[in-house]
Amino acid sequence: GPYSATFGRQPGNTAGVASRFDGVRLSRRLAEQWRLTLRGGFPVEVSDSDQVETGRYLYGISIDGEDLGGHVDAQLFALQQQADGMLDRNGIGTELRYADDRLFMAGYADYDLYFGDLNTALVSANWQIGPRTSATLFVDHRNSPILASWNAIQGQGVDRLEDLQDLYSDSEIKDLARDRTPRSTLVSLGGSQQLSDRVQLAIDISASRLSETPASGGVDAMPGTGWEFSYYPQLVVSGLFANGDVGTVGVRYFDGSLSDTWSLIVNERYPLTPRLRILPRLRVDW
Repeated sequence: GPYSATFGRQPGNTAGVASRFDGVRLSRRLAEQWRLTLRGGFPVEVSDSDQVETGRYLYGISIDGEDLGGHVDAQLFALQQQADGMLDRNGIGTELRYADDRLFMAGYADYDLYFGDLNTALVSANWQIGPRTSATLFVDHRNSPILASWNAIQGQGVDRLEDLQDLYSDSEIKDLARDRTPRSTLVSLGGSQQLSDRVQLAIDISASRLSETPASGGVDAMPGTGWEFSYYPQLVVSGLFANGDVGTVGVRYFDGSLSDTWSLIVNERYPLTPRLRILPRLRVDW
């Protein structure tokens, strides 16, 4: 039928919901390719918690389009979250996915209206350039964790946001939340080339950084990492020792803020029986 509902612990990482939540999701199909969804409940703060934590609650709406033009899935969402009677976050955003025989692309954006801040921007792509050549791109630029008023309790020796409201105004809590929330950026470029029926060359180059956070509210400043770079070529060989086995050998160079590291990494995936495989691994760092 056009209606569906789920109750209980719900999956997250969709429609602006960063984590799992305990609550309800109600959906109605508007047309063959469109669906409207309402959701509400309590975020799960600890992933393996078996209790319902009622200090924060969220509610949101999303509209999803599937197989638009034969290649595109799209979602628009709006979400509001409350914590101890205070606005925790107020997000709007979109998710887009495109797929054809050679190209897959996905993009996701989450903007917080309360803080006036881009919480998450993500782009992922995989391009099959030719029968033996492919390339990948991954860009992830986000607040880590997601910017919310709840972040202000970090380093304050309290467990609830309401405990801070006796000490700070709402605008001061908002500033504390910003100060406790660093921004992370990861950019990765990859590619693979089939050299023969059994041998493939794969290369991954990535850059990442975590921003600094200022001192405020009695909490010390935290330094950022600056840009850190990784270069990782590897050879992938199938059928090296037996039919169905896959071995890889690679050299990785990591140019970090605290150290530079060369690594030799060897992996093997070996079938002992049709249903049992072993995965020995060797890594040497210098």
